[in-house]
Amino acid sequence: MKKIFLLLFLSLNVGLIHAQTVVINEVMVNAPGGSGLPDCDGGCETTGNAEWIELYNTSCQPVDLSCYILMTSKFAVVFPAGTVIQPFGFFVIGSSNFGSATDLDWVSTSVNDFGLPDAGNIGNNNDFIVLIDNNQTSIDGVKFGNPPFNNAPSSLANEATCGALPTPTINSAMFPTIGLLSGAGSDGETWARNKDGGCTWVTRAGSNISKGSSNGAAPQVNFTASDVTLCENDCINFQDATTPTIAGLSWQWDLQGGSITSTTLQNPNNVCYANSGPYDVTLTVTDAGCEYECTKTTFINVTTPVTPILAAPGSATCTTVNVVLSITNQTYTSYQWNLNNVPIAGATLDNLVATQTGNFSVTVVDQGCTVTSTPISVSGPIILNPTITASGPTNLCFGGSVTLTGNSGGFTYQWLLNNAPILGANSVNISATSSGNYSLIESIGSCSDTSAIIAVSISPQINAAISPAASTTICSYDSVIYTATPTGAYTYSWTQNGNPLITALTNLVAKTSGTFSVTITDASGCTSSSTATLLVNNFVLPTITSTIPSLSL
Repeated sequence: MKKIFLLLFLSLNVGLIHAQTVVINEVMVNAPGGSGLPDCDGGCETTGNAEWIELYNTSCQPVDLSCYILMTSKFAVVFPAGTVIQPFGFFVIGSSNFGSATDLDWVSTSVNDFGLPDAGNIGNNNDFIVLIDNNQTSIDGVKFGNPPFNNAPSSLANEATCGALPTPTINSAMFPTIGLLSGAGSDGETWARNKDGGCTWVTRAGSNISKGSSNGAAPQVNFTASDVTLCENDCINFQDATTPTIAGLSWQWDLQGGSITSTTLQNPNNVCYANSGPYDVTLTVTDAGCEYECTKTTFINVTTPVTPILAAPGSATCTTVNVVLSITNQTYTSYQWNLNNVPIAGATLDNLVATQTGNFSVTVVDQGCTVTSTPISVSGPIILNPTITASGPTNLCFGGSVTLTGNSGGFTYQWLLNNAPILGANSVNISATSSGNYSLIESIGSCSDTSAIIAVSISPQINAAISPAASTTICSYDSVIYTATPTGAYTYSWTQNGNPLITALTNLVAKTSGTFSVTITDASGCTSSSTATLLVNNFVLPTITSTIPSLSL
């Protein structure tokens, strides 16, 4: 079984291709000998020597035949630079004497002249025809009988536009044997493939000669895809586009790089591509045992988009968030900024001024593919809001203190008393021993803030005293007036031998012995005490005794 190769080379700029896609499709080896012969698609030769060779392009793209060589045992000619055969098209080389047009006339002296006027003969028996590409590779060939390979031409005609080319060496391994078919070689008959690019050769005569037109409907293999430029993990559908519709065809797909690499479905669907790169696709169609193949190289291109990299955000100010976010590595087709994975309405520029806190990212389109950056965190403004906590009451008695404490957390500190810095007071806390308004400046970086004041009040020392202060001794019929100092907005409480006395005056009249104490209390509840001792001597009246002499009366 002969395989017909259809190779398609695609790139961003599809151009002419050089591939083994052109076959010898029909050959007139013995032109009609004169008038009166059957019509040959536009008229057969009436003057003799009108042989020709028809080529067929089995591929989906134009093929550049520049500097290809066509050889028989009698001549070797070079295709001029710029010679092109169109997709599924025909190209006839030969004599215009046949009566219908040729694409390359080997008789005329026109620009397409092979340089072999009236010399383009093909042997009726025991000859070969071989097509060689510009890499000196045999593309297709036919032979009939036993051609004299050792008598192949030693020079090339018409090679001026291609420069000096080596003359190919011909041997029997370059092509199969057609064999001398019944009638082949007779006047006005051709050898032809049963279908364009088909596997079987037949003879044709008269109106069945198809010079420059179809030998018979053969599969023209082609295909399409729902998309050919993909992102990683995209899935697409393939569609067989082979024409014409022929019953009994079978399909074999080779899907390089796809999740489905091989299938016999006519139209494979949901083929996914996980990895980036260019991938070939080949479709082989079998018709009655003959294979026709179409390969499109780099047909599928899977792109890995470049992930955007966000620049480290600037610092928020001491009072507001106003941070510019930008992309550092490249520009993209489109942008969408997100806050905590939610798109920000209208944020479609290549940078963003963040006025809120949270995790920001940007979703971009690169080479048709969508990709999202790694999130970057934007913190809020540095709001210090220092506060002061007192360890206890802030209204103190003389000699008392209270500990004042600020906020912890990596700050620097400066304590103030009545808005004046306290020298050396740079810790998170301070022991307040003086009356006044205390406040705290907390700083971090270039930001600082001052707390509200906290008032500390320390009462003056009272220094209670009793006058007279010394121990006093009195007679029982006497008394002492004790006076408490200082006087003023105080309360006074007296005791005698620890027992409260019902009085709240600054003065106390004492008449009995004992220890007298006074406690003086100010408005803040601060107290001071003083003690005095009183000794009362009981007075004993003297007893007067008189002795009166007795009188005698």
